[in-house]
Amino acid sequence: MTISNSFSLSRNIYFYLTCTHLPDEPNISQIYDARGDYDTALKYLEQSLGISQAIGDKSGLCATLFNMGHIHYQNEDVPHAISAWVTVYQLAKPMQLTQALNALEQLAGQLGLPDGLGSWEKLAQQMKKQKKE
Repeated sequence: MTISNSFSLSRNIYFYLTCTHLPDEPNISQIYDARGDYDTALKYLEQSLGISQAIGDKSGLCATLFNMGHIHYQNEDVPHAISAWVTVYQLAKPMQLTQALNALEQLAGQLGLPDGLGSWEKLAQQMKKQKKE
């Protein structure tokens, strides 16, 4: 699978996984994303992220970070995209947030990660190890 195909396929997940508690921010970010104004889309997502963090909304954090990862990936900023998606995995796994985990499972396949959620676990462990070094 090529990167351009992954962009198209991951776009479906991006629109599938939206923040249920803060609908205005993701909807606004999607408009700017569709226009190709990724900086503005990220600005709105960062606002949503701050609100989710302030109120302790883990589901909202997952949705917003997933969408931020998508924007980074569209900008070919793969390291930031992967980092955002790994963070989603780390938040969603202990709480068994099915919607986020299902989206990550599908995304793993689209990105060519062979082990689905196991790939996100391996990436999370690698990132944790790198932070310690």
